[in-house]
Amino acid sequence: MGIVKYDEAGLEVVADRSVRYCLENRFVKSQIFRSEHPIKSLKFSAFYDGRFFGTINHFLRGLELGPSVDVEIEDETSRVFVPYLPAEHIEKSAQEILEQVGYKSGPVDLKKICSMLSLDLQFSDQLVEDEDGTPILGSANFDRKSIKINSHADRNRERFTLGHEIGHFGLKHGQYLRSETIVERDLFVDRESEKGFDYERLEFQANYFSSNIIMPNHVFRAAVDVARKNLDIRDRGHGYIFVDDQPCNLLPYDKLLLELSLYFEVSKRATEIKLRKMGLLTDQRTRNQASPTAKLLEKIIGSSQRRSPSDGP
Repeated sequence: MGIVKYDEAGLEVVADRSVRYCLENRFVKSQIFRSEHPIKSLKFSAFYDGRFFGTINHFLRGLELGPSVDVEIEDETSRVFVPYLPAEHIEKSAQEILEQVGYKSGPVDLKKICSMLSLDLQFSDQLVEDEDGTPILGSANFDRKSIKINSHADRNRERFTLGHEIGHFGLKHGQYLRSETIVERDLFVDRESEKGFDYERLEFQANYFSSNIIMPNHVFRAAVDVARKNLDIRDRGHGYIFVDDQPCNLLPYDKLLLELSLYFEVSKRATEIKLRKMGLLTDQRTRNQASPTAKLLEKIIGSSQRRSPSDGP
């Protein structure tokens, strides 16, 4: 969240935050003036008089013309609002691509997918940073149909980044963006709401697509069954896969994550998220339990959101 002041004197960033999806001085400047430096796109959000705005351009025009005017933006910074996509739609899109490359099992050949989609794929050993010093893991250019993956310390995470960028093309995000860059925090967007902002929707959709292109549901479930059998993990009334702080449950679970991550060539974290999304994991570890205060805040926020009359689709 950031605060921007706009009056006859021009635009001024009054307060900015250096946390997730922040609004920085240099980012605001980059949205107004053309720049050759890599930046994150669609990281501006505003709400005014019952309307959501995904770019600063759209927001300022909305203020100037008034809330009753239907603003039509045809420039490069604001095309259309991003629609909500059901999980089934994203899963189907990923599955269709896998069928086209003849995937059966094991690690998915992402380079083959890029070739099939006529995407120019490049890898770089260089560490690339944005204007705030945040490492840029990869980028996509929709006009040139190109993907560039920058230096990663972990090859498995590199594969998820590539799957993320492929997702932008597979889900036709080029109708909203000319280019896209991905930083680490974008890989942690793991939920979508019908009331979410544009940038959150795009990043979630790309992440969910990446999960389904790298770990296809039917193959993943079969691999989980084999791993459970190998490790003698059974459902003893607590869930298909149960883990808590006891070593007798924690150690087999960690081995399960390792076996699956090696099979699909993906990180253990991504594997764990996949287990949660498919409803296969019951996690009772203490470190994953929210504090009573956090639970109360979550309940209050959820209740207030349900009551809000200004929420749009």
